[in-house]
Parts: sequence; structure tokens; C-alpha cells
Amino acid sequence: MAKPVNQRSFSGFTILEMAIVMAIMGLLAGALIPLAKSVYESRKASDIDNQLKQAREVLLASYRAMGYLPCPDMTGALDAIGDGTEDCSVGGGTILAGKLPYADLSFSPNDSTGRPIRYVVLRQFTEHSTVTNALRRTRCEILKNLPSTAILVNDTGNIVRVPFLVFSGGPEDRDLAGGLADGDNRDGDATYEKKPSDDNFDDILEYGSAYQMYQSCCGTIVVVNVNSGSINEQYDQTLRIDQSFDGGASWITSIGTAPDGNSSGELDIEVGSMIRIYDPQSGQFIANFVFGGGKKTLVFD
Repeated sequence: MAKPVNQRSFSGFTILEMAIVMAIMGLLAGALIPLAKSVYESRKASDIDNQLKQAREVLLASYRAMGYLPCPDMTGALDAIGDGTEDCSVGGGTILAGKLPYADLSFSPNDSTGRPIRYVVLRQFTEHSTVTNALRRTRCEILKNLPSTAILVNDTGNIVRVPFLVFSGGPEDRDLAGGLADGDNRDGDATYEKKPSDDNFDDILEYGSAYQMYQSCCGTIVVVNVNSGSINEQYDQTLRIDQSFDGGASWITSIGTAPDGNSSGELDIEVGSMIRIYDPQSGQFIANFVFGGGKKTLVFD
């Protein structure tokens, strides 16, 4: 006798089963979409951070090569790509805030979101016309102790004085206050914020620390004038130390002295500048060299 055919084996899903499947798919989608968005934003933030680190290094290299930092690009709105060239004639005060002069630095005109990179710098480090005078002579000393008028960065609760910084509005405008910057980075004062992103903040910021700039661009020399008490002592008068920032075309005289039997003490010297030491007894320069950085001690007897 033939068995009855199981009609259920030939039928599709029931409405109830389809509803259950759709509900499960909805739950999975609800969980995966935010996760995918988070992964995307994290990768985008990492790309921006790497780009800002590169911009910081390019600015440091520019300072080492030129003896000054560029002024910001001030053309157009802050949230629009400018012409990429520095503009030192716009803006007053001790701090200049604008966009990265990407064309002058041969850098990308925007971050990975297509938005301009913001750039803030202490005016005294952008002085072009005074590159060979006493202001440049004191820059290494200033980096050791930045003034209270310096740019301030709230680095996850730690307030740091810095000579320059670059920042991006991040993957999106988290605080919904308009513009690209969030929180303290859009209020126009001298304090900027660097912290992990949250529901109201996703700006990404990198800065050139004064210590980093000093280690990269400065060093020290000490000139020791030994008093041996011998009648054959070669140098028994005060030695004079001079410095040049233009390859010896002009000199700042007497940046330090080393009296007989004493030393000059530590002198902060910019890498790449020239140093010469004058002996008044012989009327000769007894040393003349380009400073290469680090700590250098010269002893004369």
C-alpha cells in the first residue's frame, strides 16, 4: 500500500518562519552596521593622524632648512581649501591661525576626508626678515622655556605649551556646532584640545613640542679657557664667541665669552649656524666651524 505523500516537504517557508528569519537578519544588521561604521571611522581617523604626523615632520624639516616656520595660508574660509601659500600679512597678535600652506611645503592640500588641514603657529617662529639677527639667536633659548603667550594644548588633561600645531576636524563634525572643529578647537582662543574621540568630539591634533624642536634644531657648546699658570700659556685673555646664520656673511659678535681660567657656560646654538672663537691676544680666530648639534666642549690652554 502506497504511503501518503508528505505535503509539508514540498512547501516553502511559512509566513511565521519567514518573519523569524527577517527578524534575525534585522538584529544582525542592527549590530553589524554600527560596527562597520566604527571600523570605517577608526581607519579614517588613523589615516588622518598619520597625515598630520607627516605634516609635523615636514614643518620641522622646513624650520631646520630655513630657520623659520611658514605662516598659515589665510585665503578663503577656514573650512575651504586655500591657495596653499603662506600669508604673513594677515592676522595680528602672537599666534597665527589658518590653514597649512601645502603648496609651499609640497604637501597634500587636504586630509583624507578632503578637508583642509588647520595650522597654528607662534608668530615669533615665522619671522622671515629677522632670520639673521638677534631674534634667531635667542630662539633656542625660547624653546627651552616657552613664554606664557605660547599656544596651549590640553593633551588629555595635561596642559602643554607648544610652538606650532596641525589639526583636522576628524571624520565628522561630532559636536554639530558648525564648521569642522569641535569643542575648544573652534572657540578661537589659544587653547586647543587633543583627546580620544567621543560622542561630541572627533578632532585629531598633532603638535611640535618645544623639546622636540630643540632636540632637532638646537644643541649646546661650552668653551673652556684653561689657566695653566704656565709662562707658555697660549690663551691668557678672555676668548670671544661669535655666531653667524648666513654662512659667515654677517656675524653676531660676543654671544658668549670665556675668561682666562673659566668657561663660557652652556650656550644654546642652532644646528647649521657657524661659530667662531676670537683670541684678542693674537688677534686671530682660533676656531671656526659649522655647529652640527648635540653637546660640544672646546678646551683652550
